[in-house]
Amino acid sequence: MTYTKTQWEAGITPLNSTNLNHLESQYDEVKTELQKTDGTSDIKIQAINCLIQDANGYFSSSNIEGALQELYTISR
Repeated sequence: MTYTKTQWEAGITPLNSTNLNHLESQYDEVKTELQKTDGTSDIKIQAINCLIQDANGYFSSSNIEGALQELYTISR
């Protein structure tokens, strides 16, 4: 998946079907990539961007990266 960014410039870049379709096709490609469950996705999710719901209040962090750091700290 290769993303080609549109350089939007006010009053210069046309807001037309070509540019809007480009945005939609990029969205569809990313959505397809993210839905891969076999490990072949080019997009790798980072633990810091994955939020957790800690119903019992065990962690002060709200993301996986922080919770892993907390577990490491208490296990030392």
